[in-house]
Amino acid sequence: MSYQFEPFDPSTISDEKPSDFLLMDGEGSFRVKSVLETESKQGNKQTKMILEVTDSTGKTADVFEYFPHLSTPFARWKITQFAKGVGDLNICKNGVLSNFLVGKTGKCIIATKKGTQPGLAWSIIDSYIKKDATGNTGYKDDLINNPDCFDDGSVPF
Repeated sequence: MSYQFEPFDPSTISDEKPSDFLLMDGEGSFRVKSVLETESKQGNKQTKMILEVTDSTGKTADVFEYFPHLSTPFARWKITQFAKGVGDLNICKNGVLSNFLVGKTGKCIIATKKGTQPGLAWSIIDSYIKKDATGNTGYKDDLINNPDCFDDGSVPF
């Protein structure tokens, strides 16, 4: 398998990522596009979700969310926050993250995560907004904080 692209002169490309791929910080919405089983940099099994996130301007980008397979308080907390965000606490009770989540939607708060190298930044979901069984979402008092990465950019699992 190969990937075809239009040839270009690499000397015309800056070392910094273009900022036009970043989503606007603030409230947005998301839809689960895919659910994959992967390994973290530390070799731990995890579930990687690709979320299609739309910001307040209508711009859409893929954002990755990682859920560790470790049975730790952090892992259980993170899965619970996602489950509240899509309004389905049965996710926690069933103990499975899989393709049945594709298509689930919710509201979120988008933030920009800055990397340790100059010019390195990416959009993340900073928090989920709780959704009840009828699909209603709350606002500021219903935000669910998502400490996805430590300040040094590492993932805590």
